[in-house]
Amino acid sequence: MHPEVQRRRSQEVSAARARGDKVIVCVIPLLFERHLADDFDTIVLVDAPRSIRLDRIVRDRGIDEAEAMKMIASQMPADLKRARADYVIENAGTREDLEIEVDRVWQEIAGDSVSSLDTANAG
Repeated sequence: MHPEVQRRRSQEVSAARARGDKVIVCVIPLLFERHLADDFDTIVLVDAPRSIRLDRIVRDRGIDEAEAMKMIASQMPADLKRARADYVIENAGTREDLEIEVDRVWQEIAGDSVSSLDTANAG
C-alpha cells in the first residue's frame, strides 16, 4: 500500500476511535491482495460476476478491454475473496438492488456493534 494512503487511513481511524465511533468503514479495493484482511474485525465484499466487472471497468473508467482483463486477472479470484469475507454484497443488479443489500448488511453490522458494546458495558 502506498505509504501516504496507509498514513492517512491510520490517522482517520485514530480520529474515529477518539470520537467514540462504534463502526469505522475503510474502503480498500485490494484488501486481500495487500494482505490487510487481518487488520479488520469485519470484512464486507461487494462483488459482481467477472463479465459485469469487466464491462463496468471498460465503460466507467475508459480502459480498453485487454487492460481491464489484465486488472481482473491480477486480483485474487472472487471465490477466494468470498470465502474470506464476513458479508458478501451482490452487485450484479441495479443501483437500487445494491442499496437494499448495503442497507441490510449495514443493519447487521451496526446492530452487532451496538449489541457487543452494550454487553461489554454491562459487564
